[in-house]
Amino acid sequence: MDQKAFNLVADRVGEVLTAQGYVRSDKTPEAGTVVFTGEDNAYAIAYDNDKKRFELRTAAMTEEGPDDTWKNISMWLFDPETDGTSGAESVVNDFIETIEGPKRKDAIQAARKKRKKDDEQNIDPLFFFNRMVGIYPALKEQLQEERERYVSLRSVTFTKQHINKLVAKTVDNGAADQFERLCTLLSDMYANGDIDVRSIVTMV
Repeated sequence: MDQKAFNLVADRVGEVLTAQGYVRSDKTPEAGTVVFTGEDNAYAIAYDNDKKRFELRTAAMTEEGPDDTWKNISMWLFDPETDGTSGAESVVNDFIETIEGPKRKDAIQAARKKRKKDDEQNIDPLFFFNRMVGIYPALKEQLQEERERYVSLRSVTFTKQHINKLVAKTVDNGAADQFERLCTLLSDMYANGDIDVRSIVTMV
């Protein structure tokens, strides 16, 4: 874990949570995790070394503290060897956007409850699209609009309307480093993504 990047994410997101009345807890469910508790729920910011990703989790509060049934509400791949400060800033922006958008967060949580339990931790299309933003920053505004307008992400439509043309330009005449990043991302997403992500990579 890159401690500097972790501290940046924890401190910046923590500022937003503190402003909303949350308190940073001295107790953590595991190493590499910070917890902020509120009246009704708690948030945890964690880094998974094995999967190389930051995770924003939430749990309901009990009289003894968080009920330890943590659910991931946002995830962002972060490789300390290749992702620097800009990558950590992307994590911060995504987590803050999730926290400050309670209506959208509730809608996403409701949709996720309908999924099978064994698919809960899989890398889904939203996770994939967030990583594409790192290669194509112009997608950020389009993805934000998509999430605000639709409860269920239209992954195939969004790919066809916004992503395919960017990928085509990169393949035809994009910079070598951008092409390499794209290939690496597609390979990783196909290897680790859920069935929807694999279908997008291979068919859409």
